[in-house]
Amino acid sequence: MRRVRPPTGRRPRQRQQQHQRQLQEEQERADAAALAEVKTLAETLEVPLADVAELLADDREGYVPPVALAARATEAPAALGEGSLLTKSTVDAYIVAVIELWRLQVAHGNGNIENPRGAAVRGFLEQRGRQRSKLDRASYKDRGSDGIQAGYSADEWRRIQELLLSGAAYTPQNLRTRVDLLFGHYYLLRGENRRKMELADLSLLDYPSSEGPTLCGCLVSLLQDGKMNKTARKEFMGALRHKDPLFCTQGALAQLFFWRWHIAGEAPPTFRQRKDWYRIKVLVGRDREQELSYPT
Repeated sequence: MRRVRPPTGRRPRQRQQQHQRQLQEEQERADAAALAEVKTLAETLEVPLADVAELLADDREGYVPPVALAARATEAPAALGEGSLLTKSTVDAYIVAVIELWRLQVAHGNGNIENPRGAAVRGFLEQRGRQRSKLDRASYKDRGSDGIQAGYSADEWRRIQELLLSGAAYTPQNLRTRVDLLFGHYYLLRGENRRKMELADLSLLDYPSSEGPTLCGCLVSLLQDGKMNKTARKEFMGALRHKDPLFCTQGALAQLFFWRWHIAGEAPPTFRQRKDWYRIKVLVGRDREQELSYPT
């Protein structure tokens, strides 16, 4: 009888194929969930899908837009017959998706350890930025859009505060929204930083009496996590009391705390142990130890 050596190498190959299928299925599920979230936000905010994807990419660290939405973004300019040159930020979003897939493969033992974002990719992004600038100039794109005057005026800023305060009687969440807006305006904080902010991150810096005739305190926030701080370095942002009560961050925060702990029925922190209050969020929802979701 002739001995036949059993075949080798099939099982590892089958395992690799099975692993690739699992990765593909996980990627499809994640993409479907991301697309559903974008559609829900677009319906809630009544804005185009592309605008919602830009908002999420600007707010969340490592956000990857859905594949279907990316395909629409590339097909839409071609249908219009103009503007087919993608912006540098759009191309960079696709590159981020590839980088995320590469990291996942490396984590599962793939031998390709060379980062895809090499010199050629960086050169391509720089070239695309220059090409887009020439196209915008040739097409007489409005230079005022997304410019220094693209925000809200002083009158609009005051009107926002008045509307929120006047509606707080029947919509108490307006007090939370007001604190959220004031922190974003005077502390220059992203939405992600504001939703993650906890009581333990806040501190009051008292200035000496020689600084002025009245007591002066600066409310300081500690930042150690966020899209622009990936190494957990300590950063501080603060704001003084405003002479106009409508624009005072400290006054708005005091109103929010008073409503939470004396009117809404939330138990005030005991401050006996750190674990009793270190996880309490400044902007709270149903669970005061969980950050608000982006749709909220």
